[in-house]
Amino acid sequence: MSDPRVKRVVIKSSAQVGKSEILLNILAFFVAHDPSPVMLLQPTLEMAEAFSKDRLAPMIRDTPAIRHKFADPRSRDSGNTLLHKKYPGGHITLAGANSPASLASRPIRVVLADEVDRYPISAGTEGDPITLVMKRNTTFFNAKELLTSTPTTAGASRIEAAFEESDQSLFYVPCPACGAFHILQFENFRWEEGKSIPGQDGRQVRTATAAWFECPHCQAKMDEVARLRAIRQGYWEASAEFRGTRGFWLWEAYSPWSSCLRIANGWLAAQGRPEQLKAFVNTTLGRTWRETGEAPDEEKLLSRCEDYHLGKVPSGGLFLTAGADVQADRIEVQVVAWGRGKESWLVDYQILLGDTARLDSPAWVGLTGVLNRSYPHEGGATLGLQMMAVDSGYQAQTVYSWARQQGATRVLVIKGEDKGIGLLGLPVAAETTRKGKRMKRGFRVWPLNVSMAKAELYGWLRQERPAAGEGYPPGWCHFPLTTPLEWFRQLTAEQYVFRIHKGFRKGEWVKVRERNEALDTRNYARGAAERVGLSRMHDADWKNLEERLLPQPKEIRPATSTPQPPTEQPKTVPPAPKQQGGWLQGRGSGWFKR
Repeated sequence: MSDPRVKRVVIKSSAQVGKSEILLNILAFFVAHDPSPVMLLQPTLEMAEAFSKDRLAPMIRDTPAIRHKFADPRSRDSGNTLLHKKYPGGHITLAGANSPASLASRPIRVVLADEVDRYPISAGTEGDPITLVMKRNTTFFNAKELLTSTPTTAGASRIEAAFEESDQSLFYVPCPACGAFHILQFENFRWEEGKSIPGQDGRQVRTATAAWFECPHCQAKMDEVARLRAIRQGYWEASAEFRGTRGFWLWEAYSPWSSCLRIANGWLAAQGRPEQLKAFVNTTLGRTWRETGEAPDEEKLLSRCEDYHLGKVPSGGLFLTAGADVQADRIEVQVVAWGRGKESWLVDYQILLGDTARLDSPAWVGLTGVLNRSYPHEGGATLGLQMMAVDSGYQAQTVYSWARQQGATRVLVIKGEDKGIGLLGLPVAAETTRKGKRMKRGFRVWPLNVSMAKAELYGWLRQERPAAGEGYPPGWCHFPLTTPLEWFRQLTAEQYVFRIHKGFRKGEWVKVRERNEALDTRNYARGAAERVGLSRMHDADWKNLEERLLPQPKEIRPATSTPQPPTEQPKTVPPAPKQQGGWLQGRGSGWFKR
């Protein structure tokens, strides 16, 4: 950042390798030695405020070389506010990539853009936030730009694109045995497995007892001590031509705060769990996650159907959720049973015909029936729905009215979105006062990250059938023999593709078939399961459900001359209380057969 030949520096790295400290050191350098107008750009304005309070303010307070250059923030008109700090010869401005106003108006010589892969596609309606902020330094002959981020999805990653335009510097370390220099690569990482332990989802997780790197030249072991010693003796070397941009790639293996054993256990814990594996690739390996974008083959899924009846819950299913998609002339609803490791079973699918603009139509009456229905469980009990998610993308006001009648604890009103850091976002108030303000305690709509739900589901559907005697992998999806091919065509009706948007490659889901209700209702049922707590359930939660639903083994008593009283039979779970409306009389002319 002090080299006059370099205009831009790019850091593509894993999480927790010291990027924030690099930013703070650069800020302090310019304040102390090269006063300039500097902007630090964070993904959101809230994150910029948090960085100012939690990182920047303590650094200024505890660094004698620059402390005296800033006025006391408690004095009036000091020029030292939360997002703007003046000092002799320059200032530090903190901004959010989601706020067009914070990116405008000021000429900036030094731009420090942190976590660029988390920036929105557009700052409001004004376009790409990086392009906007870089326009602020065009008048400076000695402008500087720093881009840092943990990478995300290949093809849509800003930091990956910027790194590929740089000299792509890599860090080489010496082998303790032969002395040859090499890059620490995950492909040369080895570990020794120990016992498996129960994971949070109840599935067994493999663990490592020892881990090390192997020299690619002589295959010598590089243990933990040798790794840390080698890092101190390493150096950076460019792997591409320098054209004004220096780029650096760094991952957790180079961090003194991590260990080989931690990396190995993180990799093993992510196996069979697509979202956890994606996070490991991004935040530990510092690499982009590559989506295949291919929908599973519908013929192959049809051949996987199993011998169980629609309308009955198999033994592995421990609770039920449903997803409903509202169309103009019908409501399609899917009921899914969930078990350990996010294993799932298709339990019911109905097409409820009727004018969905009228709350008294057969479609809404039928949906009430599905919500109140109890399904027989293979263990002898009966199961009602824990929650139903209903999409509000069509006939929103009618959806709100129906959901309000059923109660917020039973119905989750959702709105599909293609953004968010989790499957379910924070709820948004949908009702307003007479003055047009949102009612804080009014009806709420939950944003559902449908892109994340589709990627997770397709990852599960692409899994290979386990060998005889082996357990099903996490997320395995079961379907009854009566499931028609058309339903599987709807389930696989979308593809993940990349398109050029405002000069950037952007990944998005597109339809390859007109009908996709089976996919939508499945994702809505997944959103309802997330609200119930599927991702947060521990082994004790699953055992509690199993004890309520499955037949318990009879106690074996030793033979005696005195007759023993009969053992108490397991109790069944009472059916969910029925509400007014009853079960749908007669079904629509759908193509699903029991």
